[in-house]
Amino acid sequence: MKQKFSKGMTFVELLIFSAIIVTIVAFSGGIIYRIFNDQKQLRFATTLTNLKDNYVALLQDNRNWKSTIESTLNSSSNFSCLENETDCSALNSPTAPSIFTPTTANGAAAYSYDPQAEADAGFDLNGNKCNGFDLATPVETCPVRITFDWRPTTSPVAPCDTTPCSINPYVDINITFTFSLPGSSSLRFNASNYSTLLTRKGASRVITQLSCGSNQALIGFDNDGNPICDDITDIVVQQCNIPWGGTLNHGSSVVAWQNSSVPCGNSCQNQTRTCNDGSLSGSYTNQSCTVQACCGGKSNPCGGKR
Repeated sequence: MKQKFSKGMTFVELLIFSAIIVTIVAFSGGIIYRIFNDQKQLRFATTLTNLKDNYVALLQDNRNWKSTIESTLNSSSNFSCLENETDCSALNSPTAPSIFTPTTANGAAAYSYDPQAEADAGFDLNGNKCNGFDLATPVETCPVRITFDWRPTTSPVAPCDTTPCSINPYVDINITFTFSLPGSSSLRFNASNYSTLLTRKGASRVITQLSCGSNQALIGFDNDGNPICDDITDIVVQQCNIPWGGTLNHGSSVVAWQNSSVPCGNSCQNQTRTCNDGSLSGSYTNQSCTVQACCGGKSNPCGGKR
């Protein structure tokens, strides 16, 4: 006789039902794991792309590149030939690149990351600097390391700015990604998809000064990142006409009122109008405003200034 439970289900039926539940849970767990892993893979791919783009933008900025060449962090990187724009081939060959550390315009290591000084420095899955990168013993908490090197360019370049052209003032910069992920990690990436090659000029050709003189105004930058300056004495700014008479100097402001007077119970509205090279902001045109007082009745004005 088949053993039945309180609701009429036999033991065999219960086993079958339990097996179905276990299968559904296992299948759902597999789907959830794949979704979680795909999201993790996508987040890390985005992190790697952002790291690459940030370093490319940093090294393409003329101020950062000049600072990088002149930084004491790169005193052993043979950058003197780039700084002085002399022939670099004797110091650095295409087969023996020089390692360097990118810096910001103030001379500090970009993102506080100095691969020359910290052999185990790297970046975590979120793009934050970490320590613990190790090719021999990979850890997922610090899985990527980025290194930077330069060498004389072997590709055709634009003509030199000077005549005769005795040197090639351009160099190739390699941004190299290296991954170290444990075998148990579900993350899979190809470093060549993120490593990048740039071509840059020597330092003396990119920026000759970082700002304008004391009697000059900055009006823009040229293609090499040098500031375009103009003498302040040559810049003529116009005064503005005030609606009720008189003039206002460039950069100065005046308070104007919407109406010259308003009925009792109302408020006067004002605005600050500023002169910018002959153009006066705002639209109010009155020098003052009075609120009519109420005397002997709700709408009987007595006068009075507010």
